Amino acid sequence: MPSETTKACAIEIAREMLLGRIGAIEAARLLCPILHQDPAIVSRTDFNSIRGIDSETDDLPVGRVREQWHSDFLPEKDREIARCEGLYMDQVRAICERILAGAQAH
Repeated sequence: MPSETTKACAIEIAREMLLGRIGAIEAARLLCPILHQDPAIVSRTDFNSIRGIDSETDDLPVGRVREQWHSDFLPEKDREIARCEGLYMDQVRAICERILAGAQAH
């Protein structure tokens, strides 16, 4: 059973993603540790998808990590981020929608 704290964090991340405040990669990166702690928040398939996306994109500077990167390296990484955002956006959006739907069902 999901704890209320981890569930609330997952809901907030899902909302931020669906509102366009964070991208798919950052949402997956933020959700991954929460879902490791409390995998019952999502289905096994969604958990594995988030874990896979996080693993595939862990070398990309998004969110706070970006501030630590030298600007000379960002243009190349930005192209890769754009490619991955396009690749994973629909999948992460659907997972976030299911997180919110699950929250409303309870």
